[in-house]
Amino acid sequence: MACLFTEGFDKYGPVGTLGIASASSITLLLQEWTSWYDRYGGINLVSPLSSGNGSGISFSTSTGTSPASALMKTLATNYSTLSGGFRFTSPLGSLGTGVSFLDAGSYQCSITFNTNGTISVVNGSVAGSIIATSSASLVANTINYLEWQITFGASASYQVWLNGVSIISGTGNTKTTANNYANSIGVGVLNAGSTNITMDDFYLFDNTTSINNAPLLTNPIIETQYPVGDSSVAFTTGTGVLGQAYYTTAGVNSPGANELVLRLFTPTYNCTLNGIGLLPQGTSGTANLKAVIYSTSGSVPGALLNVGTQVTGTTAGSALNLPFASSNSLVNGTQYAIGLITDTSVVLQQVAGASTGQKAANTYTSGAPNTAPVMTTAQADWMIWGNISGMTSHYTQSNENPSLGALSYNQSSTPGQSELYGFQALQAFSGNVYAVSVKAAAGLVGGGARMFSLRLNSSGNVSAGSIGNVFVGENFFYIDSAFNTDPNTGGPWTGDSVNAVTAGITIVS
Repeated sequence: MACLFTEGFDKYGPVGTLGIASASSITLLLQEWTSWYDRYGGINLVSPLSSGNGSGISFSTSTGTSPASALMKTLATNYSTLSGGFRFTSPLGSLGTGVSFLDAGSYQCSITFNTNGTISVVNGSVAGSIIATSSASLVANTINYLEWQITFGASASYQVWLNGVSIISGTGNTKTTANNYANSIGVGVLNAGSTNITMDDFYLFDNTTSINNAPLLTNPIIETQYPVGDSSVAFTTGTGVLGQAYYTTAGVNSPGANELVLRLFTPTYNCTLNGIGLLPQGTSGTANLKAVIYSTSGSVPGALLNVGTQVTGTTAGSALNLPFASSNSLVNGTQYAIGLITDTSVVLQQVAGASTGQKAANTYTSGAPNTAPVMTTAQADWMIWGNISGMTSHYTQSNENPSLGALSYNQSSTPGQSELYGFQALQAFSGNVYAVSVKAAAGLVGGGARMFSLRLNSSGNVSAGSIGNVFVGENFFYIDSAFNTDPNTGGPWTGDSVNAVTAGITIVS
């Protein structure tokens, strides 16, 4: 197995996407992690701590119980030895931050950061009895890389490295249960108190193979790349998103009652617009809404192209689809104004803190105007998107953040069919690639049972990696497969070989 898990915290959305205000993104996060704690604090995406792309993740808390602000992950089986590491920075304001190793919810041992900058290996939780403490000290608010190799037992070996240098090693009691193994991990603020820590570039290995069986000691970067083109695709394109179905602000705004509400969108491929999506943050059992689409000229809304069927009622926090009775063909590179008319003032989620929306007074019972009136611009950037289909590309659907459900996907029910995509070149490559992980969110529509496999093609040699075949359930979830070596050579990866691979998913049964 060797590489058990990699996490760059990049695929949940851009910086600022996560947080208490964004429950849908927390749901997405829990497709990779098993549970989370966010008491009196916050879990948020922040700028990356390395030169790689994407995000880091911040855990903070002001008070509360233990654990206070943390992520927990249940592993596939029991492991007698675990190696791994992560990049981090901390103000070292109080105790409680670090990484813990657990057996069925019971803390076996932990590594924790102390207020004086030293690092300790402790028995049990981060508040447990100290086994050993480093003499080397951290400087508050500086970026460092922590790595470890720990065997679990009453008298077992442990070693901890900071920035590639060994700072703790020895033998001690690294368990609290009757079992000499761990089967889950926890990271973040794992004990009560006012403190915070930011993490990035997390990896976890076991020691069962001849490769990736020990700490890397090179301060590695977890770099996330998304598909940039179709390679070998056989699925049917499903639905897609025009715009974005995630948000990076807690801000909300109500356009008001009896208003025409629009935002401007330009598709980058030919597609069919079937409806308008939005995320109300207010509940109304009587609000009436209809989707609209207008042509534009010089970014000014013009002629009415279509108006949707009436939808009545909104629920705070639940995505709402406003369908068109007949679909709309959208042309690549052509700008459109899409939005809604409504008779009720309902609070809507904003996408970010910008002012991209437009609105104009419009009596709902009079319908949508055939020509858009003079619009008041610089309004809130309400979270409005287009629900589309009929795309000729496949990779564009696979890149959408699925935190609001199956808004964007490709589909198949035929065993043997595959979707393989091409990826852009590595951006942070510095000479060594230790493992490649392929990750996908998949779900089953309707009843029955399906099995799929993640696949990687390297110069014609196709492999399923570490995970093999997986049954898919009705809820979308992330599945990871690690490729410790290049399937083409059987040896270590090179930058060129990684840049040339295609990867995706195959229906097994």
